[in-house]
Order: sequence, then C-alpha cells, then structure tokens
Amino acid sequence: HKKADICWRASCQRIAAELRIDPRFDVSAEITRRTQFLMDYARRAGAGSFVLGISGGVDSSVAGRPGVVSVWS
Repeated sequence: HKKADICWRASCQRIAAELRIDPRFDVSAEITRRTQFLMDYARRAGAGSFVLGISGGVDSSVAGRPGVVSVWS
C-alpha cells in the first residue's frame, strides 16, 4: 500500500503543479473569491439569478452553495 500511496501523491502533486494550484489552499479565501466572481458576473450581465442543474449529490451542493450565497448577497 505504501508504494501505491507514494505514486498517488506524486500524481496529485504533478496535477496540482500543472493546474497551478497553490499548495497553501485557503478554503475561506477561495469561497469568498468564487462567490465574489459570481456576484460580479451576475451584476455585469444584468442577471438577478442563476440557473444551475444539480443532481442532489455532494458535488452539486458544493458547487451550488456559492451561487446561492452570491444571489442572496
């Protein structure tokens, strides 16, 4: 299991480097940044809401929450 874990970590690190993901990822800062992006986008587009197709799973909830917060703000 150790060898597989090391390979998995190396793959994750390579992918993160290719995507230029900051290893000091700050969850609160990212939520704020992404919510602000959606608010600005809606304002520039003159939109008062978003349409978001969701399945009801965890990924949909995580993706949908910033949209809800940005429209309520």
